[in-house]
Amino acid sequence: MRSEQRGSPHLRQRDSVIWRNMEQGTVAMDIHTGRCFQLGQVASFMWGLIQKESTLEEMLEKVAQGFHLSREVAEKAVREVLEDMNGKGLIEKIWEGSEWGKEGRSG
Repeated sequence: MRSEQRGSPHLRQRDSVIWRNMEQGTVAMDIHTGRCFQLGQVASFMWGLIQKESTLEEMLEKVAQGFHLSREVAEKAVREVLEDMNGKGLIEKIWEGSEWGKEGRSG
């Protein structure tokens, strides 16, 4: 249960996702579905942070700094990108090594 979790959530790519950095950004593909996605500039930057299993707070700070955004604007951008990535099945949340947040995803 969520209330029993401790610490900050980390995000990671799903095991079924492969990716490659390109000049135009990052391209990710879910090998189970065959669906391919091109990530924009902010999403590609965040993908790099996801590879390091950054916390949400770390992402907010780095996006705000990296793109010279206010905290409020960075929060909106990060939330939108993460919701999009989650909706496409590219990422999942983990708490101290345990998966969390898969309720809305099948597969």
